[in-house]
Formats: sequence, structure tokens, C-alpha cells
Amino acid sequence: MISPLFPSVPSAHRAGRGDAGQEKQGHFDIGEVVARQLRKAILERKSKINKNNVYIIDSLYYAFGTKLKNLQSDYDKWTTIPVRDREQQVIWNRKISLQLDSLSNYR
Repeated sequence: MISPLFPSVPSAHRAGRGDAGQEKQGHFDIGEVVARQLRKAILERKSKINKNNVYIIDSLYYAFGTKLKNLQSDYDKWTTIPVRDREQQVIWNRKISLQLDSLSNYR
């Protein structure tokens, strides 16, 4: 099973950021998007994967891990203090929601 891992960190809400829940949900949802993309990629290559070429899965994990890191970083650029741009938050929310919908078959 492939699932996103969201480590526990001190609450940003307690640090005085009232809309931190939305930002944290965005991070979690980005993790879910990438997990679904990884599931899709593995299923598309399922017939090629066997015990002699498991490197395919290793390369996919690496590629999607890098993608996740980059997406999370880009998301942070626009949605965390001091740069927080509320319009960008709405844009990111919409983008993430569309991706989740389009990958609903890979839950």
C-alpha cells in the first residue's frame, strides 16, 4: 500500500497563524496527489516489473519522492509566512483539488 506520510509538527495555529489548517491540509493533499500518481505509474508498468528488474520501482519511488519534495517547496513559497498570498492559496487549493479528482481511480 502506498500512502502519504505527514509527520507531526508543532501546530502553526498555536503559533498565531489562524489559517494554518488550510495550509497543513494543502501539504497533506499534495502528498496524496503524488501517492496517487505513483500508484498510477506502478500500475502502468505492472507487466514489466518482476524480481529481476525491481529497479523500476526504485526509480519511480525516487522520481516521485523528488517530485513531492519540489511540490511541497513550491507550495510553501506561496502559502507560508511571511510571503503568504491568499490568492495563491486559493489557486493552489483549486489545482490540488482538480488533481485529486483526476486521480480518483488511484486511491
